[in-house]
Amino acid sequence: MKTVSAFSNYNGGTIRFGVDDNGNVKGLLDVKQACLDIENKINDSISPQPNYTLEIQNNDQTIKLTVKVVFKTVFI
Repeated sequence: MKTVSAFSNYNGGTIRFGVDDNGNVKGLLDVKQACLDIENKINDSISPQPNYTLEIQNNDQTIKLTVKVVFKTVFI
């Protein structure tokens, strides 16, 4: 959640779930549940709510979280 807050307060950014630190796709076992869990964690932990989108990448079972810049400081 710290990364989402930081992206929201600065230049925005993208986080990929199901991809390791070397860029290798590992996929997620239950991508739909993971997406719901991520969304709930963001909505419950960060105020005001950041501007973001979650996209399930069905071809490789990963999730792309794109955080956009907000004009009001976001806190966790």
